[in-house]
Amino acid sequence: MPEAKEKLKKDAYEKSLAAYGQAMKLFRKGDLAKAQELFKAFLEKHPEEKELVDRAKMYLSISESRLDKESIQLKTFEDYYQYSVYKLNQEDYEQALKLLMKPERRNLKKGKFLI
Repeated sequence: MPEAKEKLKKDAYEKSLAAYGQAMKLFRKGDLAKAQELFKAFLEKHPEEKELVDRAKMYLSISESRLDKESIQLKTFEDYYQYSVYKLNQEDYEQALKLLMKPERRNLKKGKFLI
């Protein structure tokens, strides 16, 4: 019986470690919104893992503060360009492309062309 109990405990720890790892992977990639969701889910499902819970709370707090800071105002083409480079560095290629296309579309609507 004690062996079965230890195996269950080990399996639960491995599941919690995998859930924490998934959240960290997204956090490192810069996908803070999804990482935030996974950290919250981890905290709900695995409150018994004290070390990982403390770390998850810390990274959840960091991702929340970074998401609040991401509400920046982009006005010039240079702003869009710099922010698209930032997104490229985070491997968010789709968003980077959208950022580069946005000022061009705005100028086309006004009858201006970028050359």
